[in-house]
Parts: sequence; structure tokens; C-alpha cells
Amino acid sequence: MSGSLFESLVRNSMTLITDIDESESMVVHEGDMFARAEASEDPKFKLELNDKDIILDELEELMRYPRLRAVKMLYLDDNSFEDEGVERLADTEALHKLHTLSLAGNKITDKGIRALAASP
Repeated sequence: MSGSLFESLVRNSMTLITDIDESESMVVHEGDMFARAEASEDPKFKLELNDKDIILDELEELMRYPRLRAVKMLYLDDNSFEDEGVERLADTEALHKLHTLSLAGNKITDKGIRALAASP
């Protein structure tokens, strides 16, 4: 994915889920927050790729993205990868700590749902 237009889309679609204590000062160094989040064992990012017409090849590219292991919430609504893509998502080790996966509006059948249900 290095240097591709799709990589740029993914990078710009990731947002940090913050747990900032409201009682603390709101002066935060964004670079430090991102570095701590990426070094953490727990996923800390939300990735929204809704309605981007992502096809199977791009989904496979996404699954090889090194920062994917840091994603806690993944939104892939209204895309074009169908059951085969869902099966590959279900087998992706980098997503085993995922808290939220949204696939609304995709053409998924029982086959895709069974693959998700069987995933770790």
C-alpha cells in the first residue's frame, strides 16, 4: 500500500478515539497522543471508509496495512466487496481486537454472516 492513493484515503480516514479526562487541561500534544495510541496493545483508532466503492483488491490492500491492528472501530458501509471480502475480513488477524465492524448496505448473504460468526 506504500504511496498509493488508497493508502492516502485510509490514512486520512483514521481518527484517534481519545479518553481525555475532562478535568485535565485540554492542552495536548497530538503527536504524543498518536504515538502512545500506536504503541498501545489496545486498539485506539476509528477507521471510516463508508461509500468508497471499495472492491476486493482494495480490501486486501487494507488488510495488509500495518496500522490496521490499531483500529478499534471499522466502518465499511455501502462498498462493493460482497461475501468474499467479508470472509477475508473474518480471517484477518489484525482485526481480532476489533470492537465495532459495520458493513451496512453491502451485498452480504448468509455465507458472509457465517464467516463473521465463526471468526475469533
